[in-house]
Amino acid sequence: MPGGSSCAVIGCYAQRSKCRGLSFHKLPKKSTNNALRNALIIAIDRIDSRFNPDTARICSRHFKESCFVPTDSSKCTTYKNLFFKRKPHYLIPGSLPTEYMPQNAIVTPKQLPSKLPVQLPPDPPPLPECVKYRQFSELKKDVCNPECLPSPLCLLEANDNHVLLGMMNDMKTSVKLKLNISEELIVSASIMANPIPYFIESIEKVTVYNYLKLFLFRKFCPGIVDGNLQPYANPKNSEDQIYYKEFNIGSQETVVRATKCEILMKQTSSGLICKYCSYAKCLLNRKLLRAKSRYNKPLSKHDPLHKTTREKLISELKNARKESSECKKK
Repeated sequence: MPGGSSCAVIGCYAQRSKCRGLSFHKLPKKSTNNALRNALIIAIDRIDSRFNPDTARICSRHFKESCFVPTDSSKCTTYKNLFFKRKPHYLIPGSLPTEYMPQNAIVTPKQLPSKLPVQLPPDPPPLPECVKYRQFSELKKDVCNPECLPSPLCLLEANDNHVLLGMMNDMKTSVKLKLNISEELIVSASIMANPIPYFIESIEKVTVYNYLKLFLFRKFCPGIVDGNLQPYANPKNSEDQIYYKEFNIGSQETVVRATKCEILMKQTSSGLICKYCSYAKCLLNRKLLRAKSRYNKPLSKHDPLHKTTREKLISELKNARKESSECKKK
């Protein structure tokens, strides 16, 4: 079925007027051979609007030599190029184009976004943790070495379950501070046989010598010792309290501490007391200011007596007697 003016295959610019040695073949009609027609459409692989299967042609350069009917009546030129042989090309029924076919069809290009999404670099892998002690026996071996203990500390007890370190008082008559290292490499402390709450630290990632050296630079939190603020604090009854009043460690004087007080403050802490006691001191100062404002305010009949201080009642009685004596004189 030679005929047509141009080839419908993508990338092929063959035209009948320019390539006289080629033949152009139409697609069969639906009524004639619908299966071959669909196979040729799939082989052309075009989805653009300019492609019309009823008028499309395929040039002979896309078919193999074996796809044509052999003929001896015509003479070939001296050119060895298959595309320009001067002889009529008649396709064998059922032949499909396989030569010089495009790999991709014509696809309408999509409009690229004005701004491409920024791809952030992936997160680096986490660094492996440096562990100094994997077993309790390794830590115990270092503790038993006198060179691993700073001078104020001494070894009190060492067994298979825990290691106990101590610090003597100034008179060297009793142990002021104790450090207990458990089998799980957890450190707990006590002062004057009183356990320090919320003091639980791990010694797994640091050597004993470095840990104890930094531990000696810690400051002791004295708590809130202001006598004007202590009457507004109650003894410890529950963990819900923000602050409570107790006897100071090693003395009979009372002190107010926060429930989460850092009794042994780290070297990075700035100030005389820890941050939790500082917050408790602010709350107590507010209570004191409110109490002073109520004291300066005259007592009214709506004020409850059980919330009025003894000094306030005495001063109000004195003022009332003074006013009554002045009224009698007049």
